[in-house]
Amino acid sequence: MPAVRSVVAELTAFVREKGIATVPAADSLTVAPSLPFDLGFASMHASPPLQQPPVTSVFYITDVKADATPEEAEAWLQRFSLPSIAILSAHEAMPGHWLHSLYMRETPSRVRRIWIGLNPFPQPSSGQDGWAHYAEQLVVDEGFHADDPAYALAQSGEALTRIVRLLSGIRLHTGAWSLDDAARGFREQAHLPAPAAQREAERGTYDPTYGVYFLGKRALLTLRRDVEARDGAAFDRTAFHERLMRNGIAPWWAHRQLLLPGDTRPVID
Repeated sequence: MPAVRSVVAELTAFVREKGIATVPAADSLTVAPSLPFDLGFASMHASPPLQQPPVTSVFYITDVKADATPEEAEAWLQRFSLPSIAILSAHEAMPGHWLHSLYMRETPSRVRRIWIGLNPFPQPSSGQDGWAHYAEQLVVDEGFHADDPAYALAQSGEALTRIVRLLSGIRLHTGAWSLDDAARGFREQAHLPAPAAQREAERGTYDPTYGVYFLGKRALLTLRRDVEARDGAAFDRTAFHERLMRNGIAPWWAHRQLLLPGDTRPVID
């Protein structure tokens, strides 16, 4: 928990320093151990955008089980190296889901503010998780711990995991992969340690759309490239990020219409 709290503070300062986006000063975030029934490694439970007054946002982290053997603990903690914690925190907290949720309080469309809440889990939200996956790459591209290649490697590892999720979600639910096949895919193609690979495979059984992280990031990168090409030297990266987050949760074709009215190009090329 202390390591996560420290890196969230470091990322917040970095986002402000680099002008990635304006960070509202009045909001705070609590980092806490995951609840016993949580299946994931980490999750963001941000104050809902329509909640007035806002409630506490909580960033849950799943630590080693109390009854784990030393070998099991070591395998689990391979997923939580300090560089990996930083990339995870960029996704879940800053400038990922938590910052996005703060901007969504200003989203003009109520539908786009509560889209995530309208979908029972699993939810096909390439807009929400596309932004958070983009946030991981963004902080590395902007130079977060550029003197240590382990951070870029951790981000590449997260990207590989998202690609295997896309494969797993499709292959598990078409019968092409068994649960063991999916776990093997995460071990061999995303290079995850066995406990993490098993957990990822199990998630695919009830969340077949978890491949949208990768597709959403690809769509966002395509949109940024096209907006930058339109604006040329006038392109404002900070304004682009803030407008995108403020536009809320929407399919990427809708994000393109909001930022590039009348555009008919593919969402992903």
